[in-house]
Amino acid sequence: MNKDIYKLLIKDIQTKIGKEIRYGKDCKKLSEQIEKETGRQISDSTLKRFFGIINSPFKPSKYTLETFVSFLGFDDWYYYINTYDHSKHKSGNSSSWNYLKKRMMMVTEHSLLSLKQKTSYDTEEIITRPFVCDRLEAFMESPKSAAMFVAPDGYGKSTAAIQIVENYFHKEDSPFNDDIVFLIDGGIFFNLYSKNPNIELLSQLLEFKINSSLGHYFQQNPEERKGRILMIIDNVDEIFYDKERYHKFVENLMRLIMGNDNGWYKTLLTCRPENLDAFSYQIKKNPYLKEIWYDINFESNNLNDNINIPLFSENEINELFKKQRLEYNCSDLKKKNEYVSDIIRYPHLLKLFVNQFRQSHEISEIAILHNYINERVYSSPYSEEKVTLVDTMLDLCNLGKETNAIKKDSLFTLSKSSKLAYNDLLSYGIIYEYTVPNGLLGNSTFVKFNHSLIFEYLLMVKWSRDRPMDVNLFYALKEYYNHNIYLQCTLLTLFVRMLKHEKKTEVLEQLHTLFKSSPATSAWEKSPCFKNILSALADAVQDISEDEKMDSIKN
Repeated sequence: MNKDIYKLLIKDIQTKIGKEIRYGKDCKKLSEQIEKETGRQISDSTLKRFFGIINSPFKPSKYTLETFVSFLGFDDWYYYINTYDHSKHKSGNSSSWNYLKKRMMMVTEHSLLSLKQKTSYDTEEIITRPFVCDRLEAFMESPKSAAMFVAPDGYGKSTAAIQIVENYFHKEDSPFNDDIVFLIDGGIFFNLYSKNPNIELLSQLLEFKINSSLGHYFQQNPEERKGRILMIIDNVDEIFYDKERYHKFVENLMRLIMGNDNGWYKTLLTCRPENLDAFSYQIKKNPYLKEIWYDINFESNNLNDNINIPLFSENEINELFKKQRLEYNCSDLKKKNEYVSDIIRYPHLLKLFVNQFRQSHEISEIAILHNYINERVYSSPYSEEKVTLVDTMLDLCNLGKETNAIKKDSLFTLSKSSKLAYNDLLSYGIIYEYTVPNGLLGNSTFVKFNHSLIFEYLLMVKWSRDRPMDVNLFYALKEYYNHNIYLQCTLLTLFVRMLKHEKKTEVLEQLHTLFKSSPATSAWEKSPCFKNILSALADAVQDISEDEKMDSIKN
């Protein structure tokens, strides 16, 4: 018997129980679990020999092997081998589909565990978004072979992937019970590949061979197919950070999709918008490829046009508040802090808001943004390198005076740790890369801050770090951004909110007095921006005054 099959069996058992078998006590627990689930007994000593805890020239008996595969959900050893060695499919078997499903589910479970850990997924505290259900169902019923969820980090792409698997494939009464789902977490692709080298769907993504594909097998043997195959790759752009290798990977993936353009073999990806260019490039080379995709915009150079995951609606936010037993709704929140009600439409920022609100009834958008930056910039590993990168970018783009993008090659010479920090910022969606044609034969790569609200907050953090937060800083901001009215107004309003958050009452009162007494003679003083800032100052002074009154009453 091929020793590789024993290695695979060990990995499958360990994947099922969620831990490695390393000690005698592990074997005792496994023995009990096997007997409970199968009604068959395997002794501790047999398990110790099989898992190499006791050295011996051990060859497992047929009874032991049959018990192991029964524990894994297979009828017998032959069918287990059938899913391991694709060449044995040539003999034909009416159960091939069911055992392929079980083999794919083992990898899917590994990916689910990884994604749930990364997203802190909790079924009791999240909602199922209607757009995910509508889009998936429409895609699965369409003749198209591929679809994609495109959005920056923090929009809930991984959560959508988890919910699709659990709601549509895992449950006994799921709508796609006869279909096969194969979930790949792109962030751990090579871990999955190393543990499951026999899964040809994984190896094909690295080296395309159409004749070895399972899709090809069931195309040739339609009588054995009982449904559809859905391959989901979450975070497809995290498999390779290197652009050249990523483009090659996408090329293989597109070939795989095109080679299985049959309506029942489907692929669903999640991707950040800045990394959609690898797919767009392939489609420009071969326009036919566009026809196999379900409702994806590959043509726009505006990243926002490529995003197809909507922000949370008020109904969704209210539903989530109710599920998490928070005594709030969007209407109340708008009255208390309209800016917060806007930013929590971003799924990740809503999550931060919920965590913040559970600890404090003082709702502040500054606290939410502060926690976001702490989590994604000032966090280990490479926190110093990430802060340096952000500061360098802000300096090179002149603090956003005209743009928040710079040429990548003007950033710096990347050290090893800086490259890893840079990849972290890319992965977290703080920055993104895009390419602009440069002459007939060349291209220039630019780096840009992703979310405008995060960019604006980072700007204000840098300004307030270098100078005291007083009236002089307010007017320095006004003067510096005099030719960028939108950013000027946004930063000045954000500055007022930061003053309020830090309870700098004296500075707020000074500014309020200056604004109230200022004659409306200049164009700026007649502008909507001026009125917005005056209103923000008045609200901040009033809120702080009321808070101080409440504190004095309590004392």
